[in-house]
Amino acid sequence: MNEESEIKDRIRTRADEMFSQYGYSKITMEEIAATLGISKKTLYKHYSNKENILKDIVSTAKCEIETFIEELINNKKLQFIEKLKIFMNFIAKQTEKLENPMIHDIMKCNPEIWHEILEFRKNRFYKHFSELIEQGKKSRIFNKDLNTEVIVITYVSAVH
Repeated sequence: MNEESEIKDRIRTRADEMFSQYGYSKITMEEIAATLGISKKTLYKHYSNKENILKDIVSTAKCEIETFIEELINNKKLQFIEKLKIFMNFIAKQTEKLENPMIHDIMKCNPEIWHEILEFRKNRFYKHFSELIEQGKKSRIFNKDLNTEVIVITYVSAVH
């Protein structure tokens, strides 16, 4: 990783921590720079505004979630039941993350980013959980006649 990427990573990580703890709207660019021990000029060199930091945080989280789930589903060493447990625990932890001050601020201050998060959750979760249920049917954990869509919609509704 080059120096520029490392600085952006540090900024994104620290801003995410601050936004999660205090809320997105309560944190300023100056406070982010101060806690990192960098100048405002350096911060603005990498991110023109706070919203761009937030977009980068959301984009990074989406990539990490997608990678984790795809690797889990494609893991040939794990049995289906273990995959299902890991998947459900992972989703529960991700849902818990939506209960912090940053998320409530995003709902109010950045509805387009909140909508993007909701769409990602709905579309990607639906796709991946369906794939997992299909694996369960192929491994004969579930009856082949089980309606995958009903199971997925029921679980998605429970999670929401």
